[in-house]
Amino acid sequence: MTATPKILVIDDEKGLRDMLHFTLSKEGYDVITAASGMEGIQMASSEMPDIAIIDIKMPKMDGIEVLDKIKEVTPDLEVIMATGYGTMESAIESLRKGALDYIHKPFNLHELLAVILKALENKKLKSQLVSVMQLDKLKDELLSTLSHELNTPLTVIAGSVKLLMGQVLVEEEKKAEMLEILNTNVDRIKTLVETILDFSKMESGFYKIIKSAVSVPDMISHAIKHVQPLADKAKIRIMQDHNLSGQHIPPPQCVIMCDLIQIERVLVNLLTNAVTFASENGKIAVWFETIKDQVQIVIEDNGRGIEKEALPRIFDKFYRADNSLARKEYGLGLGLSICRGIIKLHGGSIRAESEGLHRGSRFCFMIPING
Repeated sequence: MTATPKILVIDDEKGLRDMLHFTLSKEGYDVITAASGMEGIQMASSEMPDIAIIDIKMPKMDGIEVLDKIKEVTPDLEVIMATGYGTMESAIESLRKGALDYIHKPFNLHELLAVILKALENKKLKSQLVSVMQLDKLKDELLSTLSHELNTPLTVIAGSVKLLMGQVLVEEEKKAEMLEILNTNVDRIKTLVETILDFSKMESGFYKIIKSAVSVPDMISHAIKHVQPLADKAKIRIMQDHNLSGQHIPPPQCVIMCDLIQIERVLVNLLTNAVTFASENGKIAVWFETIKDQVQIVIEDNGRGIEKEALPRIFDKFYRADNSLARKEYGLGLGLSICRGIIKLHGGSIRAESEGLHRGSRFCFMIPING
């Protein structure tokens, strides 16, 4: 529902439209009017009002037909039918077809305002119910994903501990190897838990951003150093201040107001993804530019790419590309969703681009220079 509730009045009588527009506007509502059923249906689709007041008796297309078509276009719209004396059968029929209520003409202002408040309360309750249902679905998805992702490291840890505690002597070299495996899987579980906590804070609105003056070139360099060992192991080359073609892009001297830890986290996440999905002996390019009062940071690679069908969902919660490589990687599918949340909290935007599988990908995010 909009901050100022929007009411659409559909009536062929100009005097009544004007009266409702004047009266309801004085009550603080945003009022739009339509002179015919067809115009009203179009406005319901384009203007997305919260409530529609529809006259039952109109030429060409009566209110019942308008109600039918509007509910097809905007099923969540609360509809109040306006009826003259002698049209009670039509009013009752409209209730069967999804109208919330009806009111008699000529209007009693107090009755009309009461019905409008009832419609707004009904819309609010529906919205809360949808939120609860979405939250319940989110919880189920989280539990399902979490149980799957925790199972593997816990199984590895349990097996290693059992061997180390067993009666059979374990060679020192083998013991060191097993301890390294234990450490890796403990770190894996720690990362999962931290991701869940961050996601929970972001969903509940308690995720804090602490801004300070940050050098963009230094921040990018530090993020690359964090990911460099992973890239070296995979024989992936990371190029700073160059595009994928190798062209040097001179970095402007740029200091921005942002949360250094969180923006660096976005960079590390995007770089790690680029390494994970890179082709053998692949390349990753990181560069930035200033555009008016914003800085745009670009991370592009010549790796596996993203299917065009997946691009609109790439930042969705729990979304992971359904391909064999992605399935080998652990994670909750929350990394990019958290990245988007961090960028939004900075008043910025983030997008993903790809020409398709095996065509590489590019992630760009923009944030205000002055915070």
